[in-house]
Amino acid sequence: MAPSAQPLRRVGGWLSAPAEVPLVCEIAADYVAAVRHRHGRVEAWATRPLPPAAVRPASLAENIADRSVLQQALEHVVGVVADGRRRCALLVPDLLARVAVLEFDHLPERAPEAEALLRWRLGKDLPFDINEAVLSFQPQAGRAGARDALVVVALRNLLRQYEECVEALGLQPGWVTLSTLAALGGCETSSAPRLLVKRDHGSLSVVIVEDEAVRLFRSLPTPPGGAFDDEALLEKVYPAAVYFQDHWGQPVSEAVLVSVGENRLPSAHRLQRELGCAVTEFSAGSIELPPSALSGAVADTRLAPCWGWVRGGA
Repeated sequence: MAPSAQPLRRVGGWLSAPAEVPLVCEIAADYVAAVRHRHGRVEAWATRPLPPAAVRPASLAENIADRSVLQQALEHVVGVVADGRRRCALLVPDLLARVAVLEFDHLPERAPEAEALLRWRLGKDLPFDINEAVLSFQPQAGRAGARDALVVVALRNLLRQYEECVEALGLQPGWVTLSTLAALGGCETSSAPRLLVKRDHGSLSVVIVEDEAVRLFRSLPTPPGGAFDDEALLEKVYPAAVYFQDHWGQPVSEAVLVSVGENRLPSAHRLQRELGCAVTEFSAGSIELPPSALSGAVADTRLAPCWGWVRGGA
């Protein structure tokens, strides 16, 4: 199947990246990143910042405002990292897509029948024509023997903007997923419920995972420049934990904070007090990396999504 026909395929196995894809590239609102890896080890990496508003993630409007600037940044990181490789995974901003976890008494086993049902179920609630969108889903265990589906939907023309940027460099983006879904691969697997809070430039994403099943996914736009204080950020995070406990009958056991770049999150101490669970913060220093010819020897948190992809497939 052509990469653009079913582009959000990474959702179907967010903890098992295909070993034959040696490159992962991310296009974010304020940076691009690329990583070449083998057997779960990073062989080369690079990041490069983007100027403000070059990329404007959204689910309804044009995303690539300055393609020439974005293309130039991609050329720099890919030129340093690719080493002739062409097959790649592409990570795109969370705000590009709509994500839902849907419950079913019965979800058809055959993928075409399941997709038709999901399109019918979601079509009534989306602010765009479901027929103009690409849809990918992951069946997962629900409550009391029922079935859930993690569903990601994005307008085809908006997603193609990102794919075309890497295709212009000769890359083949055979796998595409959202940044935060990729970052989940960097978390330790556990049967106990875990909360991932990821903040990047312009968005805050909250995910709850239990036994490798995504139970909740929310991505919200936020003011740029760190305009949220601890209280405002907690107002976005705390209701998700409460909803999960009410719906699933158990509390979140651990929270992981991923603050990408300079975008701040509530202090771990404050969040631990409010949620009543252990809280850890992602540290770029925990990633074993070789020096980068473009970005130096010191990693930063912008590598969290790419690292999650690499680690999830190790």
